[in-house]
Amino acid sequence: MGRWRRGTVAAALLGAVWLLPAPLRAAEPDDTRALMHEIFAAFATLVRHVEDPEAFASPEAREDIVGSLRALERNAQRLETHGGPVSAAHRPVGESLVSDAARALDALTLGQFESARFLSAQLVEDCFACHSKLPTHHRFAHGAELLESPAVASLPPERKALVAVAARQFETALSLLESYMADPRHPAVEIALSGAFESYLKVALRVLGDRDRALRTLTAFRGRSEVPVYLDSELSSWIETLRELDPAEPTDRLLARARDQIEQARMLVQYPGDRRGLVHFVVASRWLHQSLEGRTPGREELSETMLLLGLCEIHISSSRWVSEAESFLAGAIRAAPEGASARTAYGTLEAVYLEGYTGSGGTHLPPMVERRLSSLRALLENGPSPAGGVPR
Repeated sequence: MGRWRRGTVAAALLGAVWLLPAPLRAAEPDDTRALMHEIFAAFATLVRHVEDPEAFASPEAREDIVGSLRALERNAQRLETHGGPVSAAHRPVGESLVSDAARALDALTLGQFESARFLSAQLVEDCFACHSKLPTHHRFAHGAELLESPAVASLPPERKALVAVAARQFETALSLLESYMADPRHPAVEIALSGAFESYLKVALRVLGDRDRALRTLTAFRGRSEVPVYLDSELSSWIETLRELDPAEPTDRLLARARDQIEQARMLVQYPGDRRGLVHFVVASRWLHQSLEGRTPGREELSETMLLLGLCEIHISSSRWVSEAESFLAGAIRAAPEGASARTAYGTLEAVYLEGYTGSGGTHLPPMVERRLSSLRALLENGPSPAGGVPR
């Protein structure tokens, strides 16, 4: 559903290395530091090999690479549970990272080196999705050093920005994306279609709440001479919205405010692919994630929250690998299958699958997707289990 294929295996591995969800609270700081050092040791070994396909596949490097991937898989699972539970909105991302790391290791063990490199490259999608959800509460002390390492320093700025988010260097990530957007070697349409705006606004608005910086960047970009009419209209809408809306404004009505933002966004959207509501959707997703932080809402409230997160993600996703919209919509159904939000979520998810998988070849969905829809449809028809539904 997204438009930006994030690249380079080194960046992906670094994304996996520094996955530490913002709402995760470390109960034992010493253990956390030891865990992060162990993860860094695995990354340091891998980074010597992953940039060179021949080196990655060489017998001489096999033991080091396999051992490091095992360490990443093991530690990704530890980060998933370390220090307490993650919110319902973060859980699918953590599960995706563990699964991707395990599949990359399996492929490498079987000698499927290109497949292992491809799977490793997707790990950055998990990391970016997790780290860009909420206002930041802490920094990772070694992040700046990692960005200066030879394997990372030579990356193009738009790719290095993803590594910066993985390393929790959010200010640096914004600077790198701003550099990419200001580079005249990249046409305005190329930048717009790359997903850079979606990623930039997620960091600027969701993580840092820096409306003024986003305003300056978008205004400067709109001044480029080759901006086409449709993109100028989108930029104008984003700028106007930011002038009226402060995402960092404190509020105790997060769900209601997010619902209002989504309705305003819908009023702006006039055709498929119209992104004039992008800022509204990003800000709404910020408030929805905040509404889940540190608390477990009632089943119906959780169902509506997950539904609205799914609707937002459909419009703001820049990933072709992490299907957060699908996970959120399925979570809305599982949370309270008897409620109105669940039925809306199912209809939306069904439409997303049909649009994504069907075309000139027919209207057949993959068996795995059919099974998933059938399972969720059964929940709608039969109601929740005795223990209640929990998004997984």
